[in-house]
Amino acid sequence: MDYYEMFVSDKTLMHDFCWTNEMLDEKFRKIYEIYGVQIKDMEGLKIVDILKRIREGTGIT
Repeated sequence: MDYYEMFVSDKTLMHDFCWTNEMLDEKFRKIYEIYGVQIKDMEGLKIVDILKRIREGTGIT
């Protein structure tokens, strides 16, 4: 994917970028590895909600 040519809104879901369960699991692991935050339990997996959880879980402002 060319990240410079995509649009992400407050309605964008993780499923828009990860089309298989394997891809999702890889992102779950990577987010936990980097930020120490679990997102598997999140309903809908909206990107904006994931970013909020990361911010709240890591103290990033």
